[in-house]
Amino acid sequence: MRLDRDLDKHAVILSEGALPPSLLALDALDQLVISSNRVATDVAACGAIRQWLYRGGHLWILLDQTDSETVSALLGDAFEGSIVDRVDLTSWEMNQQDPHDPNSNEKRVYSSTELSDPVEFVRLLASDLRATHTIDNWPAALWKDVGQGKVLLTTLGANGWIRQRTAEDLVVHDPDWTVSSLADEPLRDLAFDFLATPNPPTLTSADFDEFVSDQIGYEIIGRPWVAGVLGTFCFAVLGSGLWLNHRGRLEHLGWVGPGLAVAATMVLALLAKNSREAIPPTIGVGQFVESLPDSGEIHISGLMALYNQSRHSGPLGAREDGIFWPEMGSRAGTIYRFVWTDHSAWHWENLKLPPGLRRAPFQQVRKLADPPEARVTFGPDGLVGLLQAGPFTRLTDSLIAFPTGRHLAIQLDDHGAFVAGNKALLAPEQYISGNLLSNEQRLRRTVYQRLLAERKDAKYPRKATLLAWTEPLETGFDLPSEAVRVGGALLAVPLRIDRPAAGITIQVPSPLIGYQAVGRETASTYDNDRQQWLGPFPENWSTHLRFQMPAEVLPLQVDKAVLSIQINAPARELQIAARHEEDWVSVATRQSPLGRLRFEIDRPELLRLDAQGGLLLGINITGSPNLHSSMVWKIEDVHLEVQGTTLEP
Repeated sequence: MRLDRDLDKHAVILSEGALPPSLLALDALDQLVISSNRVATDVAACGAIRQWLYRGGHLWILLDQTDSETVSALLGDAFEGSIVDRVDLTSWEMNQQDPHDPNSNEKRVYSSTELSDPVEFVRLLASDLRATHTIDNWPAALWKDVGQGKVLLTTLGANGWIRQRTAEDLVVHDPDWTVSSLADEPLRDLAFDFLATPNPPTLTSADFDEFVSDQIGYEIIGRPWVAGVLGTFCFAVLGSGLWLNHRGRLEHLGWVGPGLAVAATMVLALLAKNSREAIPPTIGVGQFVESLPDSGEIHISGLMALYNQSRHSGPLGAREDGIFWPEMGSRAGTIYRFVWTDHSAWHWENLKLPPGLRRAPFQQVRKLADPPEARVTFGPDGLVGLLQAGPFTRLTDSLIAFPTGRHLAIQLDDHGAFVAGNKALLAPEQYISGNLLSNEQRLRRTVYQRLLAERKDAKYPRKATLLAWTEPLETGFDLPSEAVRVGGALLAVPLRIDRPAAGITIQVPSPLIGYQAVGRETASTYDNDRQQWLGPFPENWSTHLRFQMPAEVLPLQVDKAVLSIQINAPARELQIAARHEEDWVSVATRQSPLGRLRFEIDRPELLRLDAQGGLLLGINITGSPNLHSSMVWKIEDVHLEVQGTTLEP
């Protein structure tokens, strides 16, 4: 696989007798392959691998060399599968599903050559994994997103994924690259995703810098004090000048004036010193707390800011699992020691923090007896949910973030219950409902923006997630005990979406309905990968969109759909069309559309879903062929909300 991607083909083999028990030991790895059951007996190593995976690692489990117990030990309740049997194959046909469009009916078929030595094939039943390669409708390769990372499970033995080198293959003259076998086409498909650059951490310590620093600062000298000192100085200079002039010794003003200025400066400096020393030692904390579903663990990361008026030489370390790296200042030739005294206990030696503000990025994983959990289902007013927050209290400024990039504001009652429908839809980059925000809410909005809008490398979240601000969680770090604690924590809890009962009326809010442009001739107006509308365009165009309903509401009879479009198309006609059997039917038109428009479709015959739960709608932009080329049009945003009746599966 690495050879096919022009990477160094050498792999590091981890000693089975000393598997790393800490997330810190795995941070340098991008990919990890499990090819034995040894790891299942090492609880600490399984926990470290699970934490590493959730933070963005790529894990490959060879199921032909392991068993389901090993997979369960690594993934916890995230794995719901069982091995039916193990069979030997000498030939087969492998179907590959498009990994970027799981609803596509297009598949590629690979036929193997007849092998003299059989290859083991594990027939697996798995309900919560996405199969991209199948043999006789049994999965050969399965994927699952876990946090920011991904898991690959293969059920076909190694010889089923490779082929022998032939005379037609490119010869590489580097002896280190000379191998007798090459990756077959299915393995090359897997390599594209598995060896891709892992996603970076969701939020870095730098993203909390403004949030933490703004909560620790010196108190500025008040204007009355400054005005009083400067006023006294001016009157003293004026009085001295008048008195010296009366005595006929005005030339002495040349040293009296600077002397008074020095005195005023000393007074202001003394006031500033007193103001600075009035701030007690303070520790500001910005935490991002991610609930690791199915494991009972939480991952805490973020930034601490330690403020001391004088040099701090007290104990710095941890009594529980976790680590932080303080800014040490410039002390050339000084040796600092990081000493582990137990599996989860350590401390710094010979580390003395200079006075002032020192930042310390940190991370920690903790096991909770009562981990946070959020469950929702669908009702007539949208999502109906309950958050069991565990040890977290006083949750505010909450929202539900979706992979579609549209989010719903929620209000949690005293028991953690909430209802969120289309009326709770937040405007782009709003994040916190309300027009007047406090300074703390402004800082929270900045963190939300960096999490949900400014990530160019990978979209967050990859599944619906409840986000809420709460009090910082105690980390168990050894820090100055006399310091005042300030700050906050952003809690992230992935949603568990339950299927509603059959025969009830439900509303599906627009953030849960993703869409793609379909058809080669229509996809050039919308970028499916970046989920972004292109343009502006000077010519007429037709775009067909396929809206995908959530799997949890299918099968669904759609009774009404509301299409919302943000558009700027002067001197043109906008036409909305729906699919009816083999024809397109116009349902609404607008002349010179501008701004956000809503179109209600309540004809059930035009709202029938396809076999995969998709709804096709068309957006047509037309105009006179004599329009000047400067009269361009552009669609900024489109989303769909539906109401319907659930059916029996």
